[in-house]
Parts: sequence; C-alpha cells; structure tokens
Amino acid sequence: MVFNIGISEIIIISIAAYLILGPKKIPEIGKKAGEAVKKISKETEGINKEIQEIKEAVTK
Repeated sequence: MVFNIGISEIIIISIAAYLILGPKKIPEIGKKAGEAVKKISKETEGINKEIQEIKEAVTK
C-alpha cells in the first residue's frame, strides 16, 4: 500500500509525535516499530516460500 504523503505532512506528523510522545519515547517506539516490520517481513517471506513450494508440487 502506497501513501501519498508529502514532505509537509511528514513534518507535521513528526512535530505532533514529538509534542505528544516527547523526545524519550520516540526512539523506543521507533525501535519497536522496526522490530515489528522485521518480524512481519520474515513471516511474509516464509508464507511466500510455502506458497511457491505448493505451486511447484501441484505443477509436477
């Protein structure tokens, strides 16, 4: 999914996050978000691999 967000929107979101969360929480949240993206990526890769194996088994 692609979002049509410009630089001005990113700046506004960043300022709002800074004001709401504070400077100490932002790195923690960024780290957790990065870990979640990494985990989702690994799971997606595993699912894609299983689908490919099933396709190969069906076509044989």
